[in-house]
Amino acid sequence: MIQGQVKPEKRRRTCCEYFNMLIFVWLQLYKLVWSIMEKARKLSYYVLRWQLSTPILYLVMATLPFDTLTKTIIANLIGALIFFPVDEVIFKKKD
Repeated sequence: MIQGQVKPEKRRRTCCEYFNMLIFVWLQLYKLVWSIMEKARKLSYYVLRWQLSTPILYLVMATLPFDTLTKTIIANLIGALIFFPVDEVIFKKKD
C-alpha cells in the first residue's frame, strides 16, 4: 500500500447473497449429476445393443457355408444394417 492510503473495509455479505451462492452451487451440482446420469444411460443402451448383436454374429457364423473371413464380413454388415438406426437414437445430439 502507498503511505497515507486508507485500507478499504471489507464488506460483509448479506444473508440473501449467501442464499444466492447456495442456490448457484446447488444448480451447478444438479447439472453435473444430470450430465453423469445421462452419459450412464447412453452407455447402458450401448452395452445392451452390443450384447444384442452377439446372437446375430453367432447365427451368421454358424449357418453360412463360407470361410471365416467372409462370414465375419457378412455378419458385421448385417449387424450394421440392423443396429444403425439404434445407434442413431443412442448417439443423437441435442440441438
